[in-house]
Amino acid sequence: QNKRTATTATKTVAFSNNASRAASRSSLSPAKAMALGSAGYMQVPLSLTQLPTMPSGGIAPVGSLLNYNPQSIETQKLAYRNSLADQVRQGEELLKEQQKQQQDYLRQAADAQKQQLIAQVDLIARQQEAALSEKYSQQQLALQQEYINHQLHLEQQARTLSSECLKARELQQQQQ
Repeated sequence: QNKRTATTATKTVAFSNNASRAASRSSLSPAKAMALGSAGYMQVPLSLTQLPTMPSGGIAPVGSLLNYNPQSIETQKLAYRNSLADQVRQGEELLKEQQKQQQDYLRQAADAQKQQLIAQVDLIARQQEAALSEKYSQQQLALQQEYINHQLHLEQQARTLSSECLKARELQQQQQ
């Protein structure tokens, strides 16, 4: 019976031709385009798992064929079938674990991108609020200045009118 041993290596998929095409179509750097791939999606690091190799000869007789009987052949066949089934189960478990790891990676990458986008949107909103506040302050200052100018003009008109009224009365009194 073969004991199953798995070795795992991590490899990032790189689409160099697709990345250079994506970079030429957009303002992305070739490195960033390579990370995003041709479809514009982030590529997931793949785990490569090497399953143990199965005996190439199947059921191999040890010694003379005369030493085998149909029952021992059937026993050996069942043992080999069970070994194959175990290897398939272990391979499926490994694939499920890889899928889970890749899904976790995608979720973490998506969450990081969401947080980055949220931070960017918040920054833009704060900048717009600051610009709006500055514009409001300038408009308020202009309105107050206009109010003061109108007050001064009104005072000037009132003084001029009062002065003209006084002169008119004095002139009328002098004529009487």
